[in-house]
Amino acid sequence: MARSKSSGTCCNLVMALLTLWSMVSLIVIVVWATSPHMKGVSQCNVAQQSLTEKMEGAKVVWEKEKQALLESVRLSQESQTTLQQEMEVVAERLRENYVSLSLSLQENAMLHANETAQRSAIFLHRDTQRNMSLDLSLQRGTVLLDQRIHIYTCI
Repeated sequence: MARSKSSGTCCNLVMALLTLWSMVSLIVIVVWATSPHMKGVSQCNVAQQSLTEKMEGAKVVWEKEKQALLESVRLSQESQTTLQQEMEVVAERLRENYVSLSLSLQENAMLHANETAQRSAIFLHRDTQRNMSLDLSLQRGTVLLDQRIHIYTCI
C-alpha cells in the first residue's frame, strides 16, 4: 500500500515527537535518580511535621517567656511605685527635719545672744558692786575719820 505524502509526514512528525519525549523523559529520570538532595514526598512530610512541631514548641516557649517578662515588668512597676512612695516619705521627713533644724538654729542663736547679754549684765553688776563697795568703804572711812576727828576735838 502506498502511503500518501501527508500521512508519511504526519507519521514522521509523530515519530519525532515520541523520540523527543522519550529522550526528555530519560534525562529527567537520570537527573532525578542521581540527585542526592531530592527527597520523596514522605521525607518532605516528615520534615514538615518536624518543623511544625518545632514551631509549636517555639510558640509555647515564646509565650511562657512573654508571660514571665510581663510578670517581671509588673513586679518592677510595683517595686518602683513602692520605692517612689518611700522616697516621698523620706523627702517629707527631710523637709520636717530641715524646718526643725532651722528652728533649733534660730533658738540657739537667740540663746547665745541672751547668754552674751547676761554675761555683759553680770560684768556690769560686778563693776557696779565693786564701785559701790569702794564708795561704801570710802564713806565708812570718812565716817570713821569724822568720828575720830570729833573725838579728838571733844577731848
